[in-house]
Amino acid sequence: MKRLLLITVGLSGLMSMFSCTKVLYPHQTVMQSFHTKEAVTKQFGAPDERKVSEKTEEWLYNCDSTSVFTLSGTHVEINGAYNGVLNERSVTVNEFKEYLSYVKFTFDTKGTVINWTSRGVDFTKRVPAKGRTALLVGGSIAAVAIIVGIVVIAELEDSFQGIGTIW
Repeated sequence: MKRLLLITVGLSGLMSMFSCTKVLYPHQTVMQSFHTKEAVTKQFGAPDERKVSEKTEEWLYNCDSTSVFTLSGTHVEINGAYNGVLNERSVTVNEFKEYLSYVKFTFDTKGTVINWTSRGVDFTKRVPAKGRTALLVGGSIAAVAIIVGIVVIAELEDSFQGIGTIW
């Protein structure tokens, strides 16, 4: 019975390493899909903080658990989609506040994104991998059937020991 437990734990550990999703767009690709202020506004809404200089404008979005952006439940996707986040407390600052999670965009004077940074967020787009899921479920069923078979054979061998040969 101890063997069964060890085998089951081992197989469970191996199966947990496999994922049932695949990455469609990594975080960097999603973030690079925003090229203009309009695209950023469409996806993220108005920024929490703005910092303006002669040649650039920076927008910072607070993505901490208490921010308007996070509370809205918005899902960031490649090329964005209107999210309906209403942030009426956008302020212009000389220096940005420190946040655990944020997204920051830098625009040139024409409103084109020239840089972006993020911390504590991952906007990777994942989709279900139906083939992997089917293999994982099928593999799990096969593994359990093999384990049960091994245990049954071991139990039968143990019960026939000491009886001697019948033939």
